[in-house]
Order: sequence, then structure tokens, then C-alpha cells
Amino acid sequence: HVDPVWYESLLWIVSVLLPTLLLGFLLTNMVMRKLTDTVRMAHRLSCGDLGARITMARDDRDAFNQLGRAFNNMADSLQRLLESEKRLLADISHELRSPLTRMGVAAALLPEKQGKDGFDAMVRVLETEIEQMNTLVALLLDQGRERFTGVAGYSAVDFSQLAGEVAEAFTFGAQVNGKSVIATKAPGITVWGDPARLRMAVENVRSNALFYAQTDGTVMLDLLEEAGQAHLRIRDDGPG
Repeated sequence: HVDPVWYESLLWIVSVLLPTLLLGFLLTNMVMRKLTDTVRMAHRLSCGDLGARITMARDDRDAFNQLGRAFNNMADSLQRLLESEKRLLADISHELRSPLTRMGVAAALLPEKQGKDGFDAMVRVLETEIEQMNTLVALLLDQGRERFTGVAGYSAVDFSQLAGEVAEAFTFGAQVNGKSVIATKAPGITVWGDPARLRMAVENVRSNALFYAQTDGTVMLDLLEEAGQAHLRIRDDGPG
């Protein structure tokens, strides 16, 4: 004869308590697994692994899925920020190298030119390069902060004058290396743009041409207007 009280207790244990404990174990195991995965990805990210991402579940209502999406968005933003910082540092080192080199050449030749022809021109080159350095630093830092939007800072730029200033700045460095710079530019060519960025672009191309030009070679700069458009052509006698 089975005691009804004991029988009811056993039935309650089998039908209610055991399933509840089993379900609790499964839920706890799932939660711990997801928490462990989140902690592991956070540790990888903190150690510099910018590719660490949490695998997303299909259920958008899952709180862990929302947490994983927030973590992945944070990791994406951090990766973009660090990559942008690396590009900024590379841009700064690249853009400042050319004016620093030209300033060094002009400063070295300055004592030899004192009291002779070309001294005033060399002083003007130094002043222009110092001003350009300040402009470059401000421009590059603004790019790093992503403060440039649209064309709000654009204006009419005397492209003929800008091209002439770039050619004059490179002339002294070219002469030291046995090379020459010849500029042919039509007067009064005006374009619409950011003068600092435009100068940076012209200087980059001119610097590369001067670097690859052969010894005793010549870099040609031609600026002309065709069908209402400004055309700047830079040529060297180097390879490629």
C-alpha cells in the first residue's frame, strides 16, 4: 500500500521539480556560455585584436544578441578610429617631409647666398615654407578630427600663382641634386577649391616627379586652360 502523501510528493518531484532544475541548468549553461564568449572577445579586443567580434544569434529580441550588436558596433568604431589615427600619422610624416627637406636645403645655402643674387628669393622660400608648414599641420589635424564637411571651406584659388609658388619652392632643392624645374603656366587661371589641399596635391605630384627624375634631369610643369577647365601636367624623365 502506497502512502498518498509520499506518492504526491514523488509525483511533484518528477513532474515539477526535476524539469524546473533541468531547465534552470540549461538556461544557466547558455547564459554562462554567452557571457564567457563576450568576456573572451572583450579580452581579445583589449589586447589589440581589432577583429574580435561576437557571433550574433538570429533572435533580435535576445538581450545577449542586443549586447553583442552593441559590442560589435563599439569594436567597429574603435577599429575605424585607430586606422584613421594611423593614416593621420602617416599623412603628417609624408606631408611634412617635403617642406622640411626644402627648408633644410635653403637654410644650408643661405650663408653662401648672403649679399649675392638670389638671397632675397631664398628668404622668401623659407618664409613660404614656414607658412606652408603651419597650414599643413592645421589641415592634417582638422582631417584627423573630421571637421571638414562638404565644400564649406572652398573658395576661388589663383591656380597660376599657386603653381608658380610650388615650382619656385622646389627649384632650390632640385638644383642641389643637379636637377631643374621648368614651369610654363598660363596667367589668370582660377579654380574653385580648398587652397591648402590643392597645394598639397600639387606638391605631392611635383615631389614624386623630382624624386624619380634622373640626375641632371628636368621636371616640367605645364598649366593651361582648355574648354573652361584647368589642366596641370607634370612630367619627369625618370622610369615609369
